[in-house]
Amino acid sequence: KFSADRRKLQELLQARDSGIKENEFLKFQYEELQAANLQDAEETQLEQELAKLSHAEEIKKISGAAFAQLLDGEHNIVAQLQETQRAIGSLQKYSNDAKSISERLTSVIIELEDIGSTCEGLLERTEYHPQRIHEVQERLNVLYRLFKKHGKANSADLLAMQSGLEQQISGYENLDESIAALEKSLAT
Repeated sequence: KFSADRRKLQELLQARDSGIKENEFLKFQYEELQAANLQDAEETQLEQELAKLSHAEEIKKISGAAFAQLLDGEHNIVAQLQETQRAIGSLQKYSNDAKSISERLTSVIIELEDIGSTCEGLLERTEYHPQRIHEVQERLNVLYRLFKKHGKANSADLLAMQSGLEQQISGYENLDESIAALEKSLAT
């Protein structure tokens, strides 16, 4: 057992010595990824946010125009449809088709009011923030640099790589524990 343990110790010491530089490189890569504080699918969310922020004026202009046409303007579509619905509704006593048309117009009006309210909400929530644009661009630059450096396509791949590096580093730490255990066994 002493001879077998001594041989095993020599093998582990050689493996540790040959893997010291590799382990340091793995730790460097792991710490770099750890410092980046990666989130799964983060780049997709940031790209969408950047697109929204970069086109804030266009979004406000178009959503504002849609809101005005649907609900807010002097001759808005909903008001015109309500007038038409009232007129058709007055024909219900003469025609069964008029009742059906009136009901369909009511549901169209409800849907258009909802769309108009959504456009109004989009108009109110959209703001141009140059500082946030800069922050998002900086974060995307960090992610794109890491993708290129490590040959990965997305943050999920980088997170998988980070997990793999952590396991490899842990394997080297387990090697030190095995060496210490064998040294203790030999001394005994």
